[in-house]
Amino acid sequence: MILLDTHALVWMLREPDKISVGGRQCIATSGSLAVSAASLYEIALKGGRGKWPQVVGMLEADLESRFLQDGIAVLPVTGRVMQRAGALDWDHRDPFDRMIVVTALEQGIPVVSKDVTLDTLGDAAFRRVW
Repeated sequence: MILLDTHALVWMLREPDKISVGGRQCIATSGSLAVSAASLYEIALKGGRGKWPQVVGMLEADLESRFLQDGIAVLPVTGRVMQRAGALDWDHRDPFDRMIVVTALEQGIPVVSKDVTLDTLGDAAFRRVW
């Protein structure tokens, strides 16, 4: 199983050519795909505020049902994930990234993401694929 960062999820569904060759290979061979429930919040928030025009068309759908139909598991943002994300000793303020990274750590799975700032986490258990 691999976890898709929010942009990787949207690109996979809407603009797959934006994903690197390595990212596409990882997605194709992973066996199963997952997304953090935090990504649904990020899509709704940024799309609803007009900050991410590419997702506006997704806002009318029940995203969780759609993703499940596409074979993408939606992993919950549990209290444990929230607490750990908030307590991370990491100089990275994006709450969505923090929740996604901790979800990956909790599940022991890599994250498909273009975001190189995730590599600054400094936790050997974390793995970003791109």
